Amino acid sequence: MNTSITLTQDGNGDVKKATSNRYKYSFNFTNRTITLSRSFLTALNRDDDEAHKTVMRLQANYPHLAITNKPVGKRTNKSQINYRKMINFIECLQERDYYMEMFAAIRKASKGNPSPYNYVRDWFFQTFAVYHDRFPEFDEEWKIVVQRKGLVDEIAEKRQEEVEEAS
Repeated sequence: MNTSITLTQDGNGDVKKATSNRYKYSFNFTNRTITLSRSFLTALNRDDDEAHKTVMRLQANYPHLAITNKPVGKRTNKSQINYRKMINFIECLQERDYYMEMFAAIRKASKGNPSPYNYVRDWFFQTFAVYHDRFPEFDEEWKIVVQRKGLVDEIAEKRQEEVEEAS
């Protein structure tokens, strides 16, 4: 099988092979390795003749290079809180309307921040420390009770005073 091969070198000394065939591998002459991609290893495990021929050809052409597999990247935490989970939690609170207004304002304010999600997430965890509690405290209507602290506590007190003055 004849395919055109293009080799490119990156800053780490890796020489990448780009070809029309589906098996990807790269050379690193500094570390004296040939790194196989995950799809390449999967094909080898399925006893794919083309993959085996490619490995045999690599071993014959580059006997001084060790063949390694591409390291698996760090797994991302899929349980990380997202906006939907934040909203679901706020919906379960005693003062959900108040917190939903605050949440909407924080999301709007986060748009000017370099990392909007982190801005909102930090606010959420600071405001709702109870989120990480295994068993939150509930009131008689089965709404989660939030223990306010710091700035949030001051804002809530001012709001309560405004409500009392209006009444």
